[in-house]
Amino acid sequence: MQACFRMEHFKPKIITSPYLLVLMLMAAAIPLSKFAMSGLQFVILAFWLYYGIDIQKIASAYRQGTSKSSKLKNGIKTALAELWRAFLAKWVQFFKNKPALLIASIWGMHVVGLLWSSDITYALKDIRIKLPLLLLPLFLATGPRLTSHEINRILLLYIAAVFAAAVYRICYYFSLDVPEVRDIKVHTSHIRFSLNAVMAIFSTLYLCFGKNDINRLLKLELVLASAFLLFVMVFLNYNTGLVVTLILSAFTCLFFAFRQQSKLLKLCISLGAILIFTLPFYFIYTVIHKSCSVKPVHFETLDPFTVKGNPYTHDTVSFAIENGQYEGLYICDPELREEWQKRSKLDYDGQDRANYSLRGTLIQYMASKGLRKDAQGMQQLSDEDIQKIEKGIPNANLSGIEGIKTQIVHYYADWARYRKSGNANYNSLFQRFEYWKASLAIIKKNPWFGVGTGDVPNAFKTYYKESNTLLLEKYQLRSHNQFLAIGVAFGLVGLLWFLFSLIYPGILTRKCSYYYYTVFFVIFLISIFSEDTLESQEGVTFFAFFSALFLLTGGKQDKKTSVEAHSPENSE
Repeated sequence: MQACFRMEHFKPKIITSPYLLVLMLMAAAIPLSKFAMSGLQFVILAFWLYYGIDIQKIASAYRQGTSKSSKLKNGIKTALAELWRAFLAKWVQFFKNKPALLIASIWGMHVVGLLWSSDITYALKDIRIKLPLLLLPLFLATGPRLTSHEINRILLLYIAAVFAAAVYRICYYFSLDVPEVRDIKVHTSHIRFSLNAVMAIFSTLYLCFGKNDINRLLKLELVLASAFLLFVMVFLNYNTGLVVTLILSAFTCLFFAFRQQSKLLKLCISLGAILIFTLPFYFIYTVIHKSCSVKPVHFETLDPFTVKGNPYTHDTVSFAIENGQYEGLYICDPELREEWQKRSKLDYDGQDRANYSLRGTLIQYMASKGLRKDAQGMQQLSDEDIQKIEKGIPNANLSGIEGIKTQIVHYYADWARYRKSGNANYNSLFQRFEYWKASLAIIKKNPWFGVGTGDVPNAFKTYYKESNTLLLEKYQLRSHNQFLAIGVAFGLVGLLWFLFSLIYPGILTRKCSYYYYTVFFVIFLISIFSEDTLESQEGVTFFAFFSALFLLTGGKQDKKTSVEAHSPENSE
């Protein structure tokens, strides 16, 4: 994979163009560093102004001075005048660019929302976080144009950065004392990483199989990198990324199917898209059917005593079903308690570190390993198993395909419990249902213009207090759906404008069939159904940068539109 970073794969002009290099670094920072994302926007600002000034005019003014001080004075005066002229000219150009204005209007909507906000401190913080929605469309729409070749180079470094982030996550996972997916907290959240991974995978498809000037070795490396990214998402059970990958795979098949001339080929690709949609549902059905189809329990055939002669308890009520078997069979509490206290300082009758019943976690974990819950079964647990149980991990199979199967079964069981009790504290997916319910209730109270930019957190706090929610305080969060988040803050009027600002720029620029933009837009659109993506710095920058890059910078093959053609050295 090291060849992904070798300079011979990049044409010399990529390195000699500072503006393009900064855009490449900005793309690489999105999956790697919040700090770099912020800092590089200021660097882009500097080059954005630089590419609008007349260097020759400044040099000429400097030469007209009669002394060093007068030359310096003339040069500084002219440079400042040129900077101001370039600054105003770019704003004029920006206000003539309707797609750029529409993207930036999402930020403007948050500024307008100050008018009916009472919590100005939070509102200003929110506006600062969302500033890339203004700056990146402004910079990229009024900066030098880019060719498709140059956009490909930006994406190559972006893919390399996502690959590096994936390697780091895997190394971090295996460096943990007790490897556990939930403990991986690096750079960005797993959901944001998943979105970047999917974007990198589908960008690779175009780079490898489209008409590009990329050599075969690099194409092979890109394919291997994409396979590794997919493996990481499967191994670490990044379900959001896997779902987006499946949906986007089907859309990509349909995208290429409608471009085929052969009816047979079009039919075959379309059938492939249908299979991509249906096979995951069949997989889920078979997992649930296998796990939850309970085999009859004939109590007279069950061993009544342990090897030590203590009686077993066979509980088919208190515990769930795993692989067609009750988890509560073959339980001997006295032996479990005695053996547990020999190996752990945590109280067997108390709670684990996740504040769940330690006894319940232990029994579930042993069931997942196919062990009887007695002294003999306890002796087969490793020290690592004991540490996992102490942390509140209820299953030994929490990574890879087995981990996905386990999660499906648990989701099904948790759904049944949620429908019965309304308690969603034990499952983040069903917590989202509570967040959506809360969002709709707030919108119902403030239907037209919402609660304003700054009052969103207070609106949720008030709702949870008044509704006597079953959610624990630590789980009383916001919308986790960007559409609802906009509706809460700005009402139905703001939501309609948000939808218009998302959809119409692609229509205006005629980029709806542009592969990169289509892939990016589908990824973003899917993500905002289950996440309020624009409420975090990483999510805002991801959206603002790629929407501006694909919609506003050109991306045509005409070399006259490249960065070099717009450099100050080539200006008249």
